[in-house]
Amino acid sequence: MKRILSATLACILLLLPCLSLVSCTTAEELVNPIDFGKKYYLKGDEKKYYVFNEDHTGYFECYHQYVNGIDTKYDYTLSGRVEFEWREDSNGAVHLFAGKAEYREDHTEGETIKLTPTPISFSEEFFSYYTDNQYGGYTTYYIKEGSDLKGFLDENKQE
Repeated sequence: MKRILSATLACILLLLPCLSLVSCTTAEELVNPIDFGKKYYLKGDEKKYYVFNEDHTGYFECYHQYVNGIDTKYDYTLSGRVEFEWREDSNGAVHLFAGKAEYREDHTEGETIKLTPTPISFSEEFFSYYTDNQYGGYTTYYIKEGSDLKGFLDENKQE
């Protein structure tokens, strides 16, 4: 009886390290489902989108007009493109690093188009990031062009 118990415990002790190694992954095994060359549109605003390239570059295209209903001196327009490099961290989150910005004629001087400073999480049909501020937190979604989710959202737009 002692031999059976000892043999069982020995097998369990040998098996535990093997099982713990099964769950380990390396950075090379983490793969984001980025669809290179496709536009990822801001949910509800097709004038803002990101494009990712396989060579770890990309760009953010933006057109946004802000109108302050009280004082026009606060009105501005963001219009242009920001190039970036992207990298994936060991947890699979994607980080963006801004490069050259090109602004159009209608862009308000002194204003800046900014990339998200928050790590991005990818899914097959979208990417998202979470922002936390003094008023609470919220998640922003960018939907991949041509995806079923984009079609669903377009069909079910709420006016």
